[in-house]
Amino acid sequence: GGGRTAVYQNPTATIAGSGSITIDNGTTVNLENATLIAVDTENVGRLEIGFEASEVAIDYTVAAEATIRGAFSQATVGEFAVHLGGLQQSTEYDRLEVIGLARLNGTIEVQLIDSFLPKVGDTFQVLTATSVVGTFDQIVTIDETNMFDFDITAAYTPTEVILKIDDIFLAADFDRDDDVDGADFMILQRGLGLTMQSDNTNGDADGDGIVGATDFSIWQSQVGSTFAAMAASVAVPEPTSAWLLVFAVMAVKSRRQI
Repeated sequence: GGGRTAVYQNPTATIAGSGSITIDNGTTVNLENATLIAVDTENVGRLEIGFEASEVAIDYTVAAEATIRGAFSQATVGEFAVHLGGLQQSTEYDRLEVIGLARLNGTIEVQLIDSFLPKVGDTFQVLTATSVVGTFDQIVTIDETNMFDFDITAAYTPTEVILKIDDIFLAADFDRDDDVDGADFMILQRGLGLTMQSDNTNGDADGDGIVGATDFSIWQSQVGSTFAAMAASVAVPEPTSAWLLVFAVMAVKSRRQI
């Protein structure tokens, strides 16, 4: 186990056999668009759908669909990653089709791609199955531009999982009042050094679970802005040098306390 494996779609072949597939803990498997896996699949690692390969690199932030013809189960430590780049299923956002039982657990990670800004109330059918059992324990949200963060819920029916956008806001708007200002900086200051964060309310602007210098950089790029202004791609004012000095002193104090 370990590392990343890209599974290419082949029009003349599928992954099939009498056994099963396990995505090991620490391993990421990416399925190309239209890939068919015709055996039972267990996800103890990370499963992503969609990638595009060129002569020089592979882009893993691509919306696509894939099919598992057999049972799919995800362990508590497993992660299922979904890309949202628009409202069109399979071409703008991911879908996993399970022709069999889908037993859910663990984490679903939802990432905005292609500068897509969803609206409150938008829904995305990201998984269908003959039968769905269980739920994801945790939803993690990421915006590849680090401009926005969002609240999302998962609705479960006997045959599908549907994601719904509940709220969307600036990534550095830690108090969720539709602007980025000194109050958000104070939240970031208090949260500096925290780990295992599941949202931005303690200063984790980039969604990596850690409150640190990158989050300050995001706050720095957004300070003085409102959600409406950023959504309309209005230029963001530069931070003052005073804020930079305060953060530098704050970081030094934090390191000494560790």
